[in-house]
Amino acid sequence: MVVAVVPFALGFSQQRPKAAPADDEFRKTIQPFIKDFCLPCHTGKASQAGFDMTLIKKQADLAKYKRQWQSAAARVLESTMPPVGLMRPPSTKGKAFADAVYKIVGTPPASKPPMKGVSIRRLNRAEYNNTIRDLFPGIGLSPADDFPSDDVGEGFDNIGSVLSISPLLMERYIEAAETIAEKAIQLPGSNVRVFGPENMEVSGGANSEEVIGMFANASAKFEVKITTPGSYRLRVKAYGQQAGKEYAKMAVALDGKRIAIFDVKSIVIPSNYEVPIELETGKFAIELSFINDYYAPNDPNPKQRDRNLYIQGAELIGPIGIAPELPASHKAIMIATPDLANPNPAAEKILSTFANRAYRRPLTSIELGRLMSLFQSAAKGGEPFERGIQLAVTAILCSPNFLFRTELDANNDRARPVSAIELASRLSYFLWSSTPDTELLNLAKSGELLKAGVLSEQIKRMTSDSKSKSLVENFASQWLQLRKLETVSPDPEMFPDFSESMRTSMRKETEAYFDYLLRNARPVTEIIDSNYALVDERLAKLYGIPGVLGSQFRKVTLPDKMRGGVLTQASILTVTSNPNRTSPVKRGKYVLEQILGDPPPPPPPGAGAIEGDTDKIPTKTMKQRLAKHRRDPNCSPCHLKMDTIGFAFENFDPIGKWRLKDGEFAVDTSGTLPDGTKIQNALSLKQVLLARKDDFVRALAKKLLTYALGRGVDEGDKPSIERIVSETKSKEYRLNAMIEAVATSPAFLTRRS
Repeated sequence: MVVAVVPFALGFSQQRPKAAPADDEFRKTIQPFIKDFCLPCHTGKASQAGFDMTLIKKQADLAKYKRQWQSAAARVLESTMPPVGLMRPPSTKGKAFADAVYKIVGTPPASKPPMKGVSIRRLNRAEYNNTIRDLFPGIGLSPADDFPSDDVGEGFDNIGSVLSISPLLMERYIEAAETIAEKAIQLPGSNVRVFGPENMEVSGGANSEEVIGMFANASAKFEVKITTPGSYRLRVKAYGQQAGKEYAKMAVALDGKRIAIFDVKSIVIPSNYEVPIELETGKFAIELSFINDYYAPNDPNPKQRDRNLYIQGAELIGPIGIAPELPASHKAIMIATPDLANPNPAAEKILSTFANRAYRRPLTSIELGRLMSLFQSAAKGGEPFERGIQLAVTAILCSPNFLFRTELDANNDRARPVSAIELASRLSYFLWSSTPDTELLNLAKSGELLKAGVLSEQIKRMTSDSKSKSLVENFASQWLQLRKLETVSPDPEMFPDFSESMRTSMRKETEAYFDYLLRNARPVTEIIDSNYALVDERLAKLYGIPGVLGSQFRKVTLPDKMRGGVLTQASILTVTSNPNRTSPVKRGKYVLEQILGDPPPPPPPGAGAIEGDTDKIPTKTMKQRLAKHRRDPNCSPCHLKMDTIGFAFENFDPIGKWRLKDGEFAVDTSGTLPDGTKIQNALSLKQVLLARKDDFVRALAKKLLTYALGRGVDEGDKPSIERIVSETKSKEYRLNAMIEAVATSPAFLTRRS
């Protein structure tokens, strides 16, 4: 906290006038405190922050500048004033001084932002992909990978207030819905596999989205996987640009053996060229080649100068006479067989069942009527039953009822307990980043989910399920800022151990660690410190841990606890460093912000870089290079805290490798926190953090509740947060206990207006 410069001087008169009754608190407490502890820094023209405290005369001067004095009292309470190295007041005197100031000028007004709920929230990219995965078993698509990136609010990308829809995103939704429906639901006789230019490996030709151009002898190859042996037909769509005495010739080869040659007589408009193939199970390579290139640039007839072949794509049809194997997604959706005379009842059953899951609530009769209209429009056009279902499923996937999580009712202006259906959706997207499964929906429909015992059992079941890996990938990776790891670029000359494989191992280590805490009911305090690590061979070598071979992550007991916990993992140490050096500032800020929930204010304008910031070989120790910021009165209050914490990690280089020197200089990990606590290294810092474990648990509870609710927490959530902290403490600080406490908190079980 920084006390702003104010245009007045404070000090002591040489002769103490008789105090007026109103000045008693000022004379008895504030003036003696200033004389004993403030004058070394606040005397004369060189006074820190412009405060000359030698000229103070009366209590009224405090009231004139209320906010500045409130700030000064707060700094005394948090032990950032007086600074380290000067005589510091006992905590009782500091508190008495602050109380006296607050009595005169008043306490800072409590910030009470309006409590607003999130009633409608778009699925983010991870939630969309996971929901498609669970609605369409085995489909193998992740369409949201091509969607625009989600905006981030409150540190997470699932915050309702920032999840808008752009025209581009709406286009992507429509394209994805059509692709998903067509792949998930098989049309009758659709045992046809299509291979476009994008599916082929071209050698000697030019490949575009629409066509492969072969302007010299060239080839295009693709692979087919056969699970059902039998007779197939290969159909190639091609045309030629003719010249010379021959047509363009296209050869077809199967696993390197030529099985057909075609004269491609079509010009501009493509024709189909078919060849029968007998195939067993396995993988086969099909190659299409242009084998009679002709080029006569001097021919007087321009049309006779060049012969080329163009291939638009290929289809593999079959096996002939055998019904195609229906995909798992088709079987999951098509749960009723239509009566040819009246297919409507089967369609209603299929669509209502699917829409109930996609909308995460019971379908209304009006909504079912609209879907049936789409189905019937296909039937009127002579389309097969399955095509009508495809159209209706496409509409469902484009509906706001699918794309948004809604909690709307007739009394939308009042707070209320969430319904069982709404709770199922909140729970599944919190723990799985996906739609509720059948068991959860059935319990919600019956109302059983609202019973405390049933809810607790479901939380245990869901956190044990493999789908709770999403809590690691989406909550932990954002809270711990692992996603920044994808964009960091340590200097390759200075840190040759860093590679793309190392980047992957770093991320997986931290995710595996959080997952281990969840699966094994470990205390959240092990995020700060533990006597074990989970590493693969690559990280073990970086850490100097012997006897670890292979890419599998495994638990190893550490000879000392310096590496225990998350803060000394390579991922965190790398994202809090610069490309060419460590950053005590970033590392200190990370601990304050992510671990203690006490982020420092933004740096003042013109703070600038540290000395020698771009030097590959440092010419001063890190403490010397940061000294300028620590001396600057506008910077020192924050740097005293951040730097001391950050220096504790100086034994770890910018990619987390242990070191004793930074260039030619011995690293110095010692320091003193503003309250006088001595820090020797990362291990002693961890002990300080563990002494404040309730602050850490509270900070983590806020982050977890923010992620679970999809909104920022505010004053109204304080009772829920304290309840989460209390329940976590009562259950030995276990991570799964904290997760259950969040999911059973009043904030999670209540829908705000």
